Amino acid sequence: VLCCAGTGCTSSGSEAIVNELESQLKANGLDKEIKINAVSKVEDAKFAFKTIDVYNVNEIDNASQLKLGTVNEVGGKAAFKYVITAINLALENKVHGTVTNAISKEAINLAGYHFSGHTEIYSHYTNTKKY
Repeated sequence: VLCCAGTGCTSSGSEAIVNELESQLKANGLDKEIKINAVSKVEDAKFAFKTIDVYNVNEIDNASQLKLGTVNEVGGKAAFKYVITAINLALENKVHGTVTNAISKEAINLAGYHFSGHTEIYSHYTNTKKY
């Protein structure tokens, strides 16, 4: 799981997001059941049941300006960087596939990345013309 800008990341001062994830696990009675494993490379992931491997991208500037549930440039940049990281990990055969979730296209555009969605980002960075 690549996490930041809403789900968790320890990079560049965004430890508050990991803390929020842990807080939500606790609030929902899952903190004793589900563990967070922060990693900076895929090889350190546990890929274990009831463990969330949090991949640390280390490319998020101004992480302290991230505000959960709001649309802003910092969140857009973080989301974009994580999508690109997922694509690169797959292209380097470090992961066998990627899964995306909802991201704010408005925030990505605010950050200066002008794509209409995931499909166009994947197409561009994988040089795919037909999709």
